[in-house]
Amino acid sequence: MSKRTTPVVAGEKAGSKRTKAEEPGIRILGPEEFAVLVADLLPTT
Repeated sequence: MSKRTTPVVAGEKAGSKRTKAEEPGIRILGPEEFAVLVADLLPTT
């Protein structure tokens, strides 16, 4: 992870990547949170 990484999407069994993201305080989103974030950016038809 770098200082410019933000946010990280991680499920329950993300392992060491999640741990590495937690150390510098990078925001971690669950899959559901990410889906809501992306849905807000998609155009509606």
